[in-house]
Amino acid sequence: MSQVTNLFEESCRQSFARQLSSVLSHEGEQPDVSAALASKTASTLLLYRNNLTYVATEILSDCICGE
Repeated sequence: MSQVTNLFEESCRQSFARQLSSVLSHEGEQPDVSAALASKTASTLLLYRNNLTYVATEILSDCICGE
Protein backbone atom coordinates (compact mmCIF):
# COMPACT_ATOMS: atom_id res chain seq x y z
CA MET A 1 0.00 0.00 0.00
CA SER A 2 1.25 3.47 -0.72
CA GLN A 3 0.28 6.91 0.51
CA VAL A 4 -0.16 10.15 -1.40
CA THR A 5 2.27 12.57 0.22
CA ASN A 6 1.52 15.82 -1.61
CA LEU A 7 -2.27 16.03 -1.63
CA PHE A 8 -1.88 19.57 -0.30
CA GLU A 9 -0.61 20.62 -3.75
CA GLU A 10 -3.42 21.80 -6.02
CA SER A 11 -2.24 19.78 -9.04
CA CYS A 12 -2.17 16.57 -7.01
CA ARG A 13 -5.53 17.25 -5.38
CA GLN A 14 -7.10 17.86 -8.80
CA SER A 15 -5.53 14.71 -10.23
CA PHE A 16 -6.75 12.70 -7.24
CA ALA A 17 -10.27 14.11 -7.57
CA ARG A 18 -10.40 13.46 -11.33
CA GLN A 19 -9.31 9.84 -10.95
CA LEU A 20 -11.62 9.21 -7.98
CA SER A 21 -14.50 10.73 -9.95
CA SER A 22 -13.66 8.39 -12.83
CA VAL A 23 -13.70 5.36 -10.52
CA LEU A 24 -17.02 6.40 -9.01
CA SER A 25 -18.52 6.93 -12.46
CA HIS A 26 -17.37 3.46 -13.53
CA GLU A 27 -19.07 2.12 -10.40
CA GLY A 28 -22.36 3.67 -11.54
CA GLU A 29 -22.50 7.15 -9.99
CA GLN A 30 -23.81 9.99 -12.15
CA PRO A 31 -20.99 12.28 -13.40
CA ASP A 32 -22.12 15.33 -11.40
CA VAL A 33 -22.45 13.28 -8.22
CA SER A 34 -19.10 11.55 -8.69
CA ALA A 35 -17.36 14.89 -9.31
CA ALA A 36 -18.87 16.42 -6.16
CA LEU A 37 -18.03 13.37 -4.04
CA ALA A 38 -14.47 13.24 -5.35
CA SER A 39 -13.88 16.93 -4.71
CA LYS A 40 -15.25 16.71 -1.17
CA THR A 41 -13.19 13.59 -0.48
CA ALA A 42 -9.96 15.24 -1.64
CA SER A 43 -10.66 18.28 0.54
CA THR A 44 -11.53 16.13 3.55
CA LEU A 45 -8.39 14.04 3.22
CA LEU A 46 -6.34 17.19 3.65
CA LEU A 47 -7.66 17.36 7.20
CA TYR A 48 -7.47 13.72 8.19
CA ARG A 49 -5.18 10.76 7.73
CA ASN A 50 -7.21 7.73 6.84
CA ASN A 51 -6.78 4.16 5.68
CA LEU A 52 -8.60 3.77 2.40
CA THR A 53 -9.77 0.66 0.62
CA TYR A 54 -9.35 1.24 -3.09
CA VAL A 55 -12.01 0.01 -5.49
CA ALA A 56 -9.68 0.51 -8.46
CA THR A 57 -6.11 1.52 -9.18
CA GLU A 58 -5.57 4.79 -11.01
CA ILE A 59 -2.40 6.69 -11.94
CA LEU A 60 -2.11 9.99 -10.06
CA SER A 61 0.24 11.78 -12.45
CA ASP A 62 0.65 14.91 -10.33
CA CYS A 63 1.04 13.15 -6.99
CA ILE A 64 3.97 11.74 -5.08
CA CYS A 65 3.36 8.41 -3.36
CA GLY A 66 5.38 6.74 -0.61
CA GLU A 67 5.24 3.45 1.22
